[in-house]
Amino acid sequence: MQSRKLFIVLIAASLFFVEKTDAQISDSDKIEISPVIPESSWILLKAKGAFQWNYGDWKDRYPYFTSIPIEVEYSHQNKWAIGANFAFTLGSQVVTDPLFKGMTNSDGYLLDLNGYPAVIRTYMRGYQTQLYLLKTHIIRSNRSSRWLLQYGGGVGYYLNYTKYVFDLDMVPLLEENNLGLFDQRAGGFTSIQKAQLSYLDNNSVSFYVGMELFQGYGKSLRPFTMGIGQNQGTKTDGSYGLYGGIIIPINVSKQRVETTDYFLD
Repeated sequence: MQSRKLFIVLIAASLFFVEKTDAQISDSDKIEISPVIPESSWILLKAKGAFQWNYGDWKDRYPYFTSIPIEVEYSHQNKWAIGANFAFTLGSQVVTDPLFKGMTNSDGYLLDLNGYPAVIRTYMRGYQTQLYLLKTHIIRSNRSSRWLLQYGGGVGYYLNYTKYVFDLDMVPLLEENNLGLFDQRAGGFTSIQKAQLSYLDNNSVSFYVGMELFQGYGKSLRPFTMGIGQNQGTKTDGSYGLYGGIIIPINVSKQRVETTDYFLD
């Protein structure tokens, strides 16, 4: 009973002390708290390099390739982002054996006009472009920089073909109008999914790394391909890969909030 009375007396004394202290503090002595600083919105200019491993019909023509995408992205207060990209596809591994079936000698070489093995170099070339939307999560931030986790996807268009390099007038089979029988030109609708980790600095060039899945639903743009025959149906072209690049951030927020430290007058 006595301990309960003592507890009540202590609570009452504490409340009296708090009220007494508040009454003695003048307006000039109160703590002024800095306002909440909203996240800025940004225009992000991006350039990256990517390496892709192919699967599906793409793998039958090109096992893997690299690409050099450029991106323009609007990031809204580090909550979501919308952007567009354009990428050149560059590959040096091309599967050509089915194309020249029955046209090579017993050793498997295509011969030039002089009867020697033709020196032919092949490359994957093309491009792809997409519009995409990303969800953004802030992992860690301070006033001048932040780490962001982003994921999302998009849709677009792609085109690819096989480029041949050889001595002019030495391989008539691949020259002029005949080249269309061998270039495997194809294109169509694409979808992508990606996840990336970005470091964004307010005042300097930043960077990001990520992974991407690609699905292409294209058709051959040639009616006939040598060694394969009539081109019909949809090509299921797919790839997966990793990328990394740099970011040039441009702040486009209309309102700027002055930062005020915590202080006591």
